[in-house]
Amino acid sequence: MTPVYIIGESARLKLDRAEEHIKALEREVGEFFDTQPYSTDTEFESDGTEFVIKARLIQRPPKRLGLLIGDAIHNLRGCLDHLVFELAGRPTDEAIAPHIEFPIFVDRTKYKFGHEKRLCGVPDDAKAIIERLQPYHRRDLPNPPPGLIHPLEVVYQLSNFDKHREVQIAGLAFLHTEVWSSEPMIERTFRYGPFEDGAEIARFKFSTRKVEVKTGFTFSVTVELVDPKGTIDIQETLYGIMDFIRHEVLPPLSEPRFYTDKG
Repeated sequence: MTPVYIIGESARLKLDRAEEHIKALEREVGEFFDTQPYSTDTEFESDGTEFVIKARLIQRPPKRLGLLIGDAIHNLRGCLDHLVFELAGRPTDEAIAPHIEFPIFVDRTKYKFGHEKRLCGVPDDAKAIIERLQPYHRRDLPNPPPGLIHPLEVVYQLSNFDKHREVQIAGLAFLHTEVWSSEPMIERTFRYGPFEDGAEIARFKFSTRKVEVKTGFTFSVTVELVDPKGTIDIQETLYGIMDFIRHEVLPPLSEPRFYTDKG
């Protein structure tokens, strides 16, 4: 009996490997933050009714984190490519096989003219699913929310970057704060995201002078993107990409109807 090759087996192994790298990154980021790589300065300004917090960068994230991010991205990208290679029937023709990969496009026209050689041999139903997953659908929204970046677009950018050099760590970003004060606040301002040494990250205004204030902060490691230009919280982003592939990409493309007897 000819064996049936189940679509998605190899891809899931690559996804599991990506998760191992992401968890290793999470551990090393935790160790980095254990060294207290930042501090905060506080002072009252104006007539003593405004409490200002500034962040001080003591130590930048180690470059090794960029290598761990690259390892995770390499396996996430590999997961997608293995999936398409299986859907294409594991071609051996040297004129076809080297071009097979999961297409990722942010431009609808470029997808139209660039996806065929990447999906040679892939069933039409699977091609339709892959097209619906393309990042350009999100960019085509009438009013896309700012900062809304498709998970596959991040994979595309960072995997291309990692081919030639380590992923660029942008620095630290201010994510969250917990605040307690002895008197009610009448105004509060937060500057979330990446910061430079000495930057103001929070300001609280009170109706009375020199109120007692206690704060707690959460920071993250960020990496740079090129288009759209900006930075992302890398741990949260990698977990988001992994979940997207696991729940939105693999299930519809590894249905039994796509199983093949080619191996």
